[in-house]
Amino acid sequence: MAAKEASVELVNYHVGHISEATIVLIKNFAEYSGIYGTSQWVGAIVHLLRIIKNQKPQEYSLRAEGIEISFSGFQNPRPLIKKGSLVYESKEPRFIIEDKWDDLLPRQRTRIARVTYDIAGEMKDVFHMRVEYPPYTLIFPKQEFAKERVVFNAAIL
Repeated sequence: MAAKEASVELVNYHVGHISEATIVLIKNFAEYSGIYGTSQWVGAIVHLLRIIKNQKPQEYSLRAEGIEISFSGFQNPRPLIKKGSLVYESKEPRFIIEDKWDDLLPRQRTRIARVTYDIAGEMKDVFHMRVEYPPYTLIFPKQEFAKERVVFNAAIL
């Protein structure tokens, strides 16, 4: 039986840059959005920064009226097939901003949508985060936030 190979990618991030962007994101929602319940999010910054500092594969969510923001943490490399080869690739950390519009009035929905759009645009412009939607996803791209990126081949027995 012949041995096969897989590429494995390991990424070590600039936690200072990700921490700064996280603080700005949470404070923007807490201080400027006017969304009921987001002012409580400032207390969660310490816990989020601990996850970021240790680059843990731990998710964390914040909820307020009509909105939920989830941080993905630093997930372990996941297997993908690229060009016929097995690759274990690290998923970039991200914030996912989801609307939770169950019992909101249309004007509240519009306000939340506008605030989310504005804050996502600012995070893209200022911190060079990649924005995808729907739902709004703010991604810390490896090209901007990786301190060290190592790709090596490993034998699969």
